Amino acid sequence: VVNNFVPDEFSPGPVPNAVYEALNNEDIEDDEGCITSFPCTAGSTFYAPPPASSVVSMLKEVGTPLLRSDTPLSALGMDNNNKKKHAVVKGGTKVLRYELLRDVWKSSGE
Repeated sequence: VVNNFVPDEFSPGPVPNAVYEALNNEDIEDDEGCITSFPCTAGSTFYAPPPASSVVSMLKEVGTPLLRSDTPLSALGMDNNNKKKHAVVKGGTKVLRYELLRDVWKSSGE
């Protein structure tokens, strides 16, 4: 590894000779923590997902201000002032689908 070292922005100089000397003088068999196989084996990783109740409570906390705010929806032509079912925004895109999705989203939160 040391022989293949290429200087970079973190270590712009070459490997010092003292490092090579220390590595050459080191007695590998005296080291109790030496690595005998490469790659090293590691224990399996354990992942425990958070409890569903905490995820639901986090989603409710985040979703509450969005339910009360129509500001982002006004950009899509879906604010409360626009009640026609086939609303059209700039460019002629119909936003009925977004109105229906919003209605479902709001009703599922209750």
